[in-house]
Amino acid sequence: MGTKQAAPTEITRSIVASAAPADTTGLIEVEVSLMSGDALQPLSVPYTCPISELKRLIAKRAQITLEDIKLVGPGAVKLEDNQAVGDWNVSNGKLQLDLVRKPAAKTTPHQVAKTVVINCANVGTVYSESRRQLYAEKLSSSSESGATKKGFDWDGVRRAFDFYESHGLQPQGVCKNRTAVLSPVPSDLKSKVIICPIVDDQRCP
Repeated sequence: MGTKQAAPTEITRSIVASAAPADTTGLIEVEVSLMSGDALQPLSVPYTCPISELKRLIAKRAQITLEDIKLVGPGAVKLEDNQAVGDWNVSNGKLQLDLVRKPAAKTTPHQVAKTVVINCANVGTVYSESRRQLYAEKLSSSSESGATKKGFDWDGVRRAFDFYESHGLQPQGVCKNRTAVLSPVPSDLKSKVIICPIVDDQRCP
């Protein structure tokens, strides 16, 4: 037997098959040795056994997926499923085969969006205050109440949701019951905001 070339992928198991080289009608005893040092019970297959059937038997014994199996013979020769075990070059009654795991198909892992908790009371109040200051500077002499009063604005929460969602994150709004009572959650945000039932619970944002 010539020098065996490197298998195309990681060799996970080796298979040794022995048979009388002159008898192409008999059975071949196939011994499967695992990398761990363990061995499966020998398989007896006809010389004309299709490669597909040999793979099925090995997969059942080794409890691995049939689609993962690729058999490589001497000289890195690979046979098709419709060929026979005897099509490999059996020399001196022994045949060395490598069982190679096919490379897994590359898939893009599903990434779960990271959740960001939004304190609605804080965000809405800060946004309202920033607007109040902006209008106060522009309309310092104005007596318009809507632009100069401190308060809470759900539009600030909307902007926060838009910002985090545009960056691939999953925002989750949380607010105190007191905030929701004084300023009810708008219909477009109800599915995104959790209301804390206890008014003064310090654990609630």
